[in-house]
Amino acid sequence: GGSTVPQLRCEVVVRSPQFRSTFTYTFRCRAEDRQCSLTTSGSEDGEFVRVSVALALAVACGYHREDWGRLVALLHRRTLVAVLRADNCFYSQAAYLSLRDLQPSPETLRAVPRFNTEIRNKDGSIGKTGLGSSASLVTSLVGAVLQYMEVVSLPRSDSAVTSDGVHREDIGLTHGVAQLAHCVAQGKVGSGIDVCTAAFGSGVYTRFTAALLQPALEMVCRDGGWGGRFRSSFEHRSALIQLIDVFFFAVALVRWMDIKVNPNALPANK
Repeated sequence: GGSTVPQLRCEVVVRSPQFRSTFTYTFRCRAEDRQCSLTTSGSEDGEFVRVSVALALAVACGYHREDWGRLVALLHRRTLVAVLRADNCFYSQAAYLSLRDLQPSPETLRAVPRFNTEIRNKDGSIGKTGLGSSASLVTSLVGAVLQYMEVVSLPRSDSAVTSDGVHREDIGLTHGVAQLAHCVAQGKVGSGIDVCTAAFGSGVYTRFTAALLQPALEMVCRDGGWGGRFRSSFEHRSALIQLIDVFFFAVALVRWMDIKVNPNALPANK
């Protein structure tokens, strides 16, 4: 049974077909003190991916803090696989069109295959459109981990975001963890509107007070400042987290965040 497992271990694989990248991590959590670590086990690493996975798993372990057996059942000796697919609107499609001698136009852009993988320019660069791709990545990845770990139950339709109070509460928790992860990964407290939009959809947004994230910064960053790196253990590129503190902070963050989101939508065909 789970009570006989002193330390759970699982592998986490995050694939990005569009970037032709695969990120692999080893996650561990000790039964004795509920401390966990996420260690890069492959040749590739991405700050936004690593921080999102680490914090989401830490929050999940804190959520199941009284049920070690459930954590073991969900994670021990398992391989969690996430595949990232970004909408074409997040990246320039110039490379795809150029390869086919096509000129950019509404018609040619609509004909580009969904989740197009041919987005690298000849010099290897990828042009972003500035619509919040990193925020969408973080929010989606955090939500996927929390959903699998039975922390939240996220809606499968946009209508449930505002009409279902239970779903909205779970989206709120996902949003709080994603805001924390995004700020830690980018090394600063941004406006938060891109993460909020990724979680709740379009709306009129009033920013939260940046000082609310300071306690979390002290918990998960070295040297107590945004210039510090994500807290590491003795292993290279690993994240050591007091998971129960992180979980309770994430829950409190949702309640304290003084954001206001009023659902809004543009008229059809605009």
